[in-house]
Amino acid sequence: MKHAVIICNGNLSLTKANLNTLIANANLLIAVDAGLKYFSKFNINPDIILGDMDSISPNILNKYKDNNKIKKIFYNKNKDQTDTELAIIQALNIGAKKITIIAGTGKRVDHTIGNIELLKKYPNIITLMENNTKILVLNNKKKLILKNNYKNFNNKKNIVSLFSINNPKITTTNLKYNLNNQELIFPTHGVSNKIALNPASISINSGLLIVCANINIDLEIKNK
Repeated sequence: MKHAVIICNGNLSLTKANLNTLIANANLLIAVDAGLKYFSKFNINPDIILGDMDSISPNILNKYKDNNKIKKIFYNKNKDQTDTELAIIQALNIGAKKITIIAGTGKRVDHTIGNIELLKKYPNIITLMENNTKILVLNNKKKLILKNNYKNFNNKKNIVSLFSINNPKITTTNLKYNLNNQELIFPTHGVSNKIALNPASISINSGLLIVCANINIDLEIKNK
């Protein structure tokens, strides 16, 4: 099983077309607590409903209670992990190699920060997709390939931003501003770069790197 899509209770900013494409290419759909409302809104059945269910409307939850094809995993409210992290663990245990989190930002700042921390805990695996942006964390075991899907390389749909964790040395190719085994000097040094030529690539020699790319940029993680 390759690709799991997890929908949380944050702001869902994806277009319906982008959401439909993601769901069509997913092998596993997980509704996290009140993220179930988005499945209800678009009349989609998740494979798993998971969480402590402290946020979901009882009316929406009751809509799915008699559907035995949907696995339901409920937790006590007093626990050490967020519902989102428990959903990630569930997906990995089932065999997911790639996880996309939707609606994981926007309502509570603490949950937003927590979900970005989860990207750091599970590098190369999880993409947080929000507000026309894909966010992932890359480590030194993988290389990221980026492809711009527009003929115009100068528009805002071609932006790539990099944020270093633990000051890794970064090597990039075919970006407007490239690095050759260099550190990002300032916290904002890697903001608002662009793809200059397809395909571009990003790799690091150690540590972790946060990559933010426009949703229209194709991202592929490969072994070095």
